[in-house]
Amino acid sequence: MTFPFINEKGISNFESIYGNNRDLEIGKKSLTNVIGRIEEQSTIASKLFNIKKSNKLLTIKASGGTGKTTLIKKVAYELYNRGYYHEGVSFKSCENVKTFEGFEELLIEGFNLTNIINFKEYLIENFSHKKLDLLVILDNFETVANELDEVSLIKAKELLMFATDYASIVITSRERLSSVADFEDVYSLTPLITDDALVLFEENYGKVRAIDEIKILRNEILEDLLNNNPLAIKLVTNSRTRFRHISELKKQLKENFFESTNEDFTKVFTENADLNIERTKSIYQSINYSYSTLSSRQKIAFELLNLFPDGISLSNFKKCFKNSASTNNISDKELRVLKDKSLVEDYNGTLQLQPIIRRFAEFQFKRQPLIEIKKYCLDAYSFNSFILDIIQFIEKKESLSRALELFNHFKNNLLNVLTYIPEIEIKENGSVPEKKYLLNFIYDVEDFVLSKKQVNEFLSKLHELEEYFADLPNATTFLKVLRYNKEYFHREFDHSYQKLSSFLSTQEMKQRNFKEEDYLEKRFKNIVSNVHSMEGYTFQYLMPFIENNETKYYLDSHFFYLGIADNISRKEPGFYYFEYDLMFKRLEIRQLEDHINSLYMEEHLEIMQCTYTLSKVKPLKHSTIQKLVVTNPYTRGLKELMFAFNCEDDEKKQKHFEKALRNLSHIKYYYLEALYYYAKFLQSSGSDQFVEVLKEGLVSSEQFKYQYIYHLFTNFEQNKSYEFKYSFYPIETLENYVKNHNNFWEEKFKTSEDKYSRKRVRKSNFTQRS
Repeated sequence: MTFPFINEKGISNFESIYGNNRDLEIGKKSLTNVIGRIEEQSTIASKLFNIKKSNKLLTIKASGGTGKTTLIKKVAYELYNRGYYHEGVSFKSCENVKTFEGFEELLIEGFNLTNIINFKEYLIENFSHKKLDLLVILDNFETVANELDEVSLIKAKELLMFATDYASIVITSRERLSSVADFEDVYSLTPLITDDALVLFEENYGKVRAIDEIKILRNEILEDLLNNNPLAIKLVTNSRTRFRHISELKKQLKENFFESTNEDFTKVFTENADLNIERTKSIYQSINYSYSTLSSRQKIAFELLNLFPDGISLSNFKKCFKNSASTNNISDKELRVLKDKSLVEDYNGTLQLQPIIRRFAEFQFKRQPLIEIKKYCLDAYSFNSFILDIIQFIEKKESLSRALELFNHFKNNLLNVLTYIPEIEIKENGSVPEKKYLLNFIYDVEDFVLSKKQVNEFLSKLHELEEYFADLPNATTFLKVLRYNKEYFHREFDHSYQKLSSFLSTQEMKQRNFKEEDYLEKRFKNIVSNVHSMEGYTFQYLMPFIENNETKYYLDSHFFYLGIADNISRKEPGFYYFEYDLMFKRLEIRQLEDHINSLYMEEHLEIMQCTYTLSKVKPLKHSTIQKLVVTNPYTRGLKELMFAFNCEDDEKKQKHFEKALRNLSHIKYYYLEALYYYAKFLQSSGSDQFVEVLKEGLVSSEQFKYQYIYHLFTNFEQNKSYEFKYSFYPIETLENYVKNHNNFWEEKFKTSEDKYSRKRVRKSNFTQRS
């Protein structure tokens, strides 16, 4: 992965004559010069054509290191270049899957539907009539089969069975998935024949010409020691310089293999997914043989890579660890050696350990003395902090969607930091002088944790870290608030809101004194306060800011809820910009449509919100609404509202309104707006509920001080323009505060390098962050 502001060498553009110009993330550099297996490639290609019609799952079955992943990548890449799979080829490793939710998220990502919560519903609604021209490859599926309990594995199989109706899906595994022939087409990859193993060996090692040496190589090295395993062959041939005689290599391999077998083999591969890793020990022995040739720095780099499940960009790793930035002073040279020795793979510029090799690196890492482990963890933390800074920079300079896209490439690396935070070296005058600074990383990475699997992992790790930070004032409360805040947005409202309120009531919120709060107390109280604002206590939320004359927090969403016209967010195109234009009847439909069309395809939230704004002024096709991606209850509620606007059948229309109100019930501004449109419907249909709903809207909008919503209800049967008045609010200093706030941010946008960004109040708004 490279970044737009980091200088890289130029890359030539590939233009396919078939129109498939997408850059596939399947490591095309590793697919060149695949030795042998011509018939296997042809057979796999035929089976791919067949499953496109039969809707079966294709399983490429073989033991570890035999090349099943390389073969399916090679065939997929060649087919794509010949005009197949116009929707692309998604390659996803199952190595980090531990739960059904983790597998579900991986499959959803394979369909390019990041963070969607109605995956099945979305596919049924949009692609039942036509299967996607998409290939999804799920690598190392045996991890899923061995990690999941029986019930979860059945759910995973059922999800796969469902998904194969909508895209072509291939898994690589050490065992078949199902005994049901109508569901799974299994291709068992045979071991590499000795002739091809010899070609692979000589390509990396050099030509062996003597007849007696060829015999030793074929029979005693390739067949007996290396089991004709392609990975083992590459590791052995790339590890050392060529010996004068092949018998010398045989002798050294035998000695090294004997020592490694006696020492550690049974300790490395102990997890369920490793039970059938290989009938021989050739893979482990070959990895150890290659590892033993590394210098001390190279071993450090190798073991450090174990902490990066998603891999590391070579160029950016170099920039991060250059000069004295690293406690271990690792350069890109060490990583290049690992690449040359086939210990790491290059996936389009990202270096990553194969799952089998990563297990070995993890084992070696844990053998290090604790003082060394702490240095390793500090380096890994430093690198991930560097990446997180880049993601935040891109969010400011480009967009949240671009930042989330980038985060997705490194999510396992970043979340893994939370696992080893207690092991990070704390040293006065060092990179981390006090452990309280580690909370900043947790606080920042939380912004980008959105999917169900990531949220579950994040919540689990937060709970585990409470004891480590228990000696810091307010740290435990801060971590608990982060947890409950995440649950509020991604699991359920009632219990989590009750818990959040126990840390700061609405009455306590109104009486906050910012000067008396330390930074952790201020952070957790801001988080709870923002949730109170969404629950209808927006005016109470603003009161301490007014009392403390605090303007450095950007309060655009809260001003919008209150209907305050003097809002600086109106100066930048986006959801609030267009909502304000609609509020004052100045909305230009063409400008809004152009904005929607300009959004990145995975910017689901902004697309949903702006389409909702559009739906209030222009009839939309049912198919347009149907294709909108639901990512949380809020977006589900907006989608149901749009369905209600679009529906002609009164009975179905009412059900859509009821669903919308249920989903928006805790987000009071949007709940009341939905209630307004529901009241319009009830009035037109002559329902007895009309009076009751209208009364609720009037009372609640006045209670919450949502002036624009109150205007809608008080002028229910009229079309009067909205006339904003500060006198609506029971505090005279509000107008002056809003002016001071806007002046502060106007100046900051003009002078700061962040002038094109709109800095958030952290965790401030459901529609912005979650």
